[in-house]
Amino acid sequence: MRTFLQAAAMAAALIVSVPGFMLVRRQTRPILTAQTVWPAKTDIDRPLVIGSALFGAGWGLVGLCPGPALENLATLSPQVIIFVAAMAAGMALRDFWQQHRPAIMREASPATTGDG
Repeated sequence: MRTFLQAAAMAAALIVSVPGFMLVRRQTRPILTAQTVWPAKTDIDRPLVIGSALFGAGWGLVGLCPGPALENLATLSPQVIIFVAAMAAGMALRDFWQQHRPAIMREASPATTGDG
């Protein structure tokens, strides 16, 4: 029954969003801004696959998506608080990794000499 409800929610989201995207794509200029900015990246790469797997694992293990998890903080449930704290820590760790990764890789690479 749960799988059916999830599929029904996804179908309802598509029923609402697809006509909206079709309408927006036909417009030559957006209503409230100077230009429309559509995502340019369309390839499936390693970060996308890893992020999707982590997202799905977290959702499957806890049963909460990040948005509803934040909303459920109002219940003061210890499980939800721990989940949101772990989610925030994971996001901070990812940001730290992205900011320091090039520096770490430069330090780990062998020094090149100019005698070649």
